[in-house]
Amino acid sequence: MDNNYFKLEFNSMITRLAGYDFGQSVFNDQIGDDIDFQNVPITIEFPDQIIRAASSFTQGFFEKFKERFGYNLIGNQVIVKSINQSLIDSIVNNLM
Repeated sequence: MDNNYFKLEFNSMITRLAGYDFGQSVFNDQIGDDIDFQNVPITIEFPDQIIRAASSFTQGFFEKFKERFGYNLIGNQVIVKSINQSLIDSIVNNLM
């Protein structure tokens, strides 16, 4: 996998993500300095048990992406991968 492919990890008991600060923390802890914003697309893979992300988490996690690419970033500069289409849909809807 290339250096702009990030597979996130969460406690296996967590199925839904919420909280702006938590989103920022996940970004900083699991992606942080390893990301190269010049090398697109950037792929973010969520674990299978995550089925939904609240707007608060999405806004916090994708804050740096929005600063770089604007709101129309999913599918262009950033690819979100998950077996749960409901998660992808909630992220896309929360970034609109």
